[in-house]
Order: sequence, then structure tokens, then C-alpha cells
Amino acid sequence: MVAIILENLWKWYRLGFTTIKVLNGIDLRVEDGEVLCVLGPNGAGKTTLLKIIAGVLRPDRGRVEVYGMDPYSDSSVKDIIGFMPQEEVLLQSLTFYEHVELLSKAKKFKIHKQFINELINIFNFKELVNRKPLELSMGQRKLMQLLLSLIHKPKLLLLDEPTAYLDQENRSRVLNLIKKLNELFNVTIIVTTHDPQTAQFFSNKMMLRDGKLITV
Repeated sequence: MVAIILENLWKWYRLGFTTIKVLNGIDLRVEDGEVLCVLGPNGAGKTTLLKIIAGVLRPDRGRVEVYGMDPYSDSSVKDIIGFMPQEEVLLQSLTFYEHVELLSKAKKFKIHKQFINELINIFNFKELVNRKPLELSMGQRKLMQLLLSLIHKPKLLLLDEPTAYLDQENRSRVLNLIKKLNELFNVTIIVTTHDPQTAQFFSNKMMLRDGKLITV
């Protein structure tokens, strides 16, 4: 089964009289259960690519299909996509469970409590779920944010620079978590990174350069 199809995808931004082309005719096909790492420098368009797949940002041209659905017209797409942005979006005064309660009220997707508890037990997250972000290290906050992107048991997980600013120990923990999520639950995953060392962890990777995806 095909998870993602991108055909002739273009995106550009206009700054005054200047047009900046970010994505230049990208074609991509990701199979269900696949893990893909997209490597590229800051500003290459990695975040733009993920936001387009998630249906948050519209391309200027091209076709996007996620599990047979149009992410811009079919609202049910949000039920199967988990998105972790590069920037931290945690509320410093709320524990993990308080974040879940807040999201369950703000979002329209179903919270899978049994799946959450399963993840907490498998990955030993008990150390952080009852604490607030201000009480956690940067690595633990990344893990909390990643866990929050999984609370509705998505089929597709989009992770934007999940290892950025982490030391070796925490980077390894995040990467191993990504690997096990795929192995245990067959989650389709796209990871972006600017770090070649992080990219080495993945056997399936592409480079985003000059608006094009190149297999490396």
C-alpha cells in the first residue's frame, strides 16, 4: 500500500519583488511502513515539505496524496498523521497527561489511551509523563513532544529535526525510539535532519538540495 504520493510538487515564497523557489517539481512515493530520512541544510525546504504532506501548507503546484486521500479536502487525514515540529510547543506548566487532556479538548481526533500506556511501558517513559517540561532536560522534552505526536495512534509520523540540539546519548535514544516505533507498530515515518551523523542511522535517505530530492 502506498502511504504518500507527491507528483510535480512546487512551492515558492514571494518576498517583495523576489520569488524564492523552495521545492522545484518534486516527485516522491513512500510505501506503507517505510522509514525515510530527508537530509538537507537549514533553509533547504524540509519543513515546507513536511507541512505540505501534513496538509498544513498548500503547494503552488502539484499533487499530494496521503493514504489515498487529499490532505486539503479530506479532514479525516488528520486522524492518521502525527506531526512533531522542530520548535518546542510544550506548555511549561503542564505535565504530559495534562497536555493530553488539553489536546483531547482542542483536537477532533480520538485519543488512544491504551496505546499511550503501551508506549509508556515499552519505552520506559514513566520518568517524564508526570513531570512538567521545565523539570526536564532538553532530551526528555524532545521525547515528551514525540510521545504527544503519537497519542492518536497515527499511521504516518512526520518528524522535523527530532535530534536537533541533542547530545549523543539523547540523540541515540530518540533514533532508537523511531526505529522501534516502525518495527513494533509499522508506523510510516519521515524524518528530516541537517545532521549527516543522524542521517547515517537510516538506510533509506534522500537529500533535499536546490529544491530537488536526490537519493543518497
